[in-house]
Amino acid sequence: MNGLEFAKTLNLKTSVVVTTAYREYAVESYDLNVLDYLVKPIPFNRFLKTVHKITQKVNQHKGVQNEEEATKESFIFLKVDKKMVKIKFENILFVESLKDYIKVFTTTENYLVHKSLISITEELPDTNFIRVHRSFTIAIDKIKSLEGNQIEIGTTKITIGRKYLNHAKRIILNLD
Repeated sequence: MNGLEFAKTLNLKTSVVVTTAYREYAVESYDLNVLDYLVKPIPFNRFLKTVHKITQKVNQHKGVQNEEEATKESFIFLKVDKKMVKIKFENILFVESLKDYIKVFTTTENYLVHKSLISITEELPDTNFIRVHRSFTIAIDKIKSLEGNQIEIGTTKITIGRKYLNHAKRIILNLD
């Protein structure tokens, strides 16, 4: 019996994280409603994202009423000008890709970091951050307005990419 066959025998309320060297079983695993699917070798930031998902699930199970309370102290360290800077998730407005760098816009200041948008998006909790364009990941709770394919965060207007439009609107408007 392999891991997916075993997962089929489990109670639906049981949380499962699949770790494997085979990408081809990912679709089948999501049909089983697994919490996450990690492909070996597992990058540390991807592992941390999974731990964050598990923590949120445990907190929900324990009766935490407000998800923001559970993640209020969540943060990330980013290397800015040769030093590690602690940035709280709750202060991030959006992240913009600038080729080999990203610019993290927060409520207090902006940070230029040598990192890809893909990697930072994986490190941010997907309960509050969503990729809306090949160049932008945004904080859902910081959205001031949504009109057509334009999101307004503070004084900045961000276009939702065609590829991301349907998914982003479902998440932002809480239609799932």
